[in-house]
Amino acid sequence: MFGINKEKNLIQKDNLSLCFDLSLSEKNFVDYMVSDLYQSILTMCFDKIIFPDAEQDFKDKITPSFYDNLSVEGINKGIIKNLAYGIVQNQKVFLVNASAGDNIIVRQGTQEELQKYEKEQGNIKNQIQMDFTKYNQSKALKLFYSMIYWIIRATNTNVKISNSVLVKIAKLRELVAKEDADEVIKQAKEINDAIKKGNSIIADKDDTMERLEINSQATKDALDVAFSLVSGLIKMPLSFVNGELTTGLTQTGDSDNLAIERGLKNYYYTILKPCTEKLFETKTRFSSDNTAKLKTLIGILPQLELSTLLTDEEKRAIIEDLKVW
Repeated sequence: MFGINKEKNLIQKDNLSLCFDLSLSEKNFVDYMVSDLYQSILTMCFDKIIFPDAEQDFKDKITPSFYDNLSVEGINKGIIKNLAYGIVQNQKVFLVNASAGDNIIVRQGTQEELQKYEKEQGNIKNQIQMDFTKYNQSKALKLFYSMIYWIIRATNTNVKISNSVLVKIAKLRELVAKEDADEVIKQAKEINDAIKKGNSIIADKDDTMERLEINSQATKDALDVAFSLVSGLIKMPLSFVNGELTTGLTQTGDSDNLAIERGLKNYYYTILKPCTEKLFETKTRFSSDNTAKLKTLIGILPQLELSTLLTDEEKRAIIEDLKVW
């Protein structure tokens, strides 16, 4: 803060540390937000997975193992949180399917199990080690969410400071420098106490009192930049990151849904597909919500069936390209 020295009439510079600090540290905030983002992505990926070669209720049986179990008796972390933790911490994640019958249990492997897995070069059923040590995307996301943390921290300070009243006393610097400075300081304190109690005060015509205003537009602009960086990095639409729905008379949300679907496929093929197929020894497929393709398929099926210009194999190839399941 800048204070006025009564004796020397000089401005003294003190430590300009940011007041009203947040209760959550930067590291905890960043780790939580990045982990939550990856958990959301992987959860949406899992929702779109189908198991073409498995029993009809197979997905229902294994679904609990992908989510956290907060009961005392249960395994705390699900598959999704274990994967997200490994991504955020840039660590290897070793998972073991220790299911017995219909009791589906997927847990972190022991050190002994890991040694055996590495000795067999990964050729053990229902076990997998995912390596995120060189997964640099999470490092960049941490940087972007660190920016968001400081934007929130600065906004928090502005909001709390805005509750104060700024009293501007005319020629304060000259008055404090005089011999009767104590009387000036006393009057300033009395004015402050009166304002706190909501009482009337007497002031010079040149004195002013005002509330500090919050520049919300600057905060919004800064957050838009940070969220845009996150959106571009994870290849998802901005609405997925900041939670704002696309609005407009001609906007149906289909474009955002298609963009989300394209972004999810990257995480499905690189993370969730190999992990799920190895743990449960079954094939998976990404199920699309692309209704435009479905409408196209429905429209051309009658023509395909009647066409004599295409072979059966060519017809099947066209249908496979347009299938959304």
